[in-house]
Amino acid sequence: LPKSLSPHFPSQGRTIDGLAAHGVVVERLGGDVQAVEISALKRTNLVALLEAIVAQSEIMQVCADPSGPAEALVLECHTEHGLGKVATCLVSRGKLRRTPESGPLVAGESIARPRVIRNDRGTQVESVSPGYVATVAGWKTLPHVGDILLELRSEAEACAVVRSRCQQRLQKKSEIDKKAYDQKMASYRLNYDTYLKKRLTMDPSSARKFALQFRKAKTDPSLLSDGSGDATVCLPLLIKTDVEGSLEAITDMLDTCPTDLCRLQVAVSGVGPLTPAEAELAVALKATVFTFNVEVLPEAAKILDENSVAIHNHNIIYRLAEDVRSLVCEKLPPVYAEEVIGASGPVLFRVLRPSEDNSSSKDSEKRKRREVIVEKEEVDAHANSKVLVDQATCFSLRHGRNDVESVRRDVELGIILTKAARLRDDLSDLYVSPPSSTDQDAPVFDNWRPGDILQCYQIVEKARTIDWQIEDPHKSDSKS
Repeated sequence: LPKSLSPHFPSQGRTIDGLAAHGVVVERLGGDVQAVEISALKRTNLVALLEAIVAQSEIMQVCADPSGPAEALVLECHTEHGLGKVATCLVSRGKLRRTPESGPLVAGESIARPRVIRNDRGTQVESVSPGYVATVAGWKTLPHVGDILLELRSEAEACAVVRSRCQQRLQKKSEIDKKAYDQKMASYRLNYDTYLKKRLTMDPSSARKFALQFRKAKTDPSLLSDGSGDATVCLPLLIKTDVEGSLEAITDMLDTCPTDLCRLQVAVSGVGPLTPAEAELAVALKATVFTFNVEVLPEAAKILDENSVAIHNHNIIYRLAEDVRSLVCEKLPPVYAEEVIGASGPVLFRVLRPSEDNSSSKDSEKRKRREVIVEKEEVDAHANSKVLVDQATCFSLRHGRNDVESVRRDVELGIILTKAARLRDDLSDLYVSPPSSTDQDAPVFDNWRPGDILQCYQIVEKARTIDWQIEDPHKSDSKS
């Protein structure tokens, strides 16, 4: 049980209770599952953890066969200067030996000749026994974390295994692609079948004209889309990390981004420094470059600098995700909202009396006063809750007999409101083309009653944000 220093994660006591709720009962609660409270930062109870692991292995009689070909589990992969592609693995069967005593190694679709083997202390050794961690160098391509490493007899056998796995992967991919293609072309095929049936019922002249029209309109723009109709923003990313585990953690966190407003597309990802070829690919795809604990080669940095492509370098996964979230928010279109005018609260106007003079029958006297929200609710409780006019424009504002642009607090004023010709639901339309206050033909609102409340507001443009809870991705999943 690691000690959590973040308020977003549960404490050790809550973790034990949560495990018990799922049927995992620790020894503290009378169960048979060992639980050791540790802190890697303060090196607390690390010796007790090792002793607990040894005791548990003796009770379970965990053993491995040291003879035969080696078998291991890939734990980590990275690129190391001077060694090239390196994989850290846990030996589970046989002895992992160095070339030429060992045959070729296969993990996933990667082949290696183990020219260098290091133990858990970083010392070069000739072999590693089961139960120990080994670092193997000599890979042609990096395997993936979680792959099973197997020792084979010859290079030809290893190449045959890799070819078979590649064929299986391509076959599964082709099946998935065919299913997606069929779904994408279903509407077009339906239209084409309808076209054929309708053409059979026409005479030759009409059929030729109908065929010409169909050929001109057969290019459906929806068929050329990328299938992300519900995502308005697409942000391509290029991610380079130091190890395979960091890349997997980053991609898993980016997958929690809600897809209703944006779509994150990891165009290129890999382990090791950023190369010039990857830099040119990022420029061609207009992708945003993110590096995690790796350097950028000078040639690649020069290419990115010439094309004005920024490099976002991070060493904390949460900071990288926050940077991606800010970039997505910058690309989202703005939102428009009604903002009530008032520095410390909404500005309300209470109607004292409608004007009785025919010459100024369009004016109504009001008192300007500022109230807090609670007092505003009390005012609305005594007033008519029905909306008499909306999206009205101030045509004239008077204080006494003088036209004014604004009035002070607690001063009576006269105002003429003109009604909009039609109510517009789209606030962006109101923001771009607000109603004119000088329109002489606009109808005047004159249905004033003493006690009516008038509230002023304006349409403002705000930056859109996404509800992406990086610290607690389960909240984002539940809300999206």
